[in-house]
Amino acid sequence: MWSGQRFPIARRWLNGGTQGRRSFLAPLLQQFGPITLEPKCPLKEGLMLFYCQFTWFPGTSREQVAKRLVEQHDAGANNPERIKGWYNLAGGGAGFLIVDYDDIRQLTAFLQPYMDLMSFDVRAINQLDYEHRVNELRTSTS
Repeated sequence: MWSGQRFPIARRWLNGGTQGRRSFLAPLLQQFGPITLEPKCPLKEGLMLFYCQFTWFPGTSREQVAKRLVEQHDAGANNPERIKGWYNLAGGGAGFLIVDYDDIRQLTAFLQPYMDLMSFDVRAINQLDYEHRVNELRTSTS
């Protein structure tokens, strides 16, 4: 259980990783500002949010991804109650999930069945309340 502790960013580098590549979010954040994600249901104590960016490997087809997703769903392995957000990028072949887990091993087990079709960059995240954070920063700088 995470029990409210702070943890460093968790990353998963596959097939050489994503070193040297800019995050696809950087230009979006510059253009549109911060993204606010409202979870479908509140987090339970001890759960942590993870941002799981995915990019299909060259040659991966929509049919392959659809087949695997349905297979995993039918096997009960996708844990839809843990998926707080699922976003695809325009044009397809990439996107990200926001998921909650209290054990990185469970998160890895969730992602592994797809690792022959796509790469993942996984980061631990936390949602901030803007006004609260500004007030907190204001008091820490005075």
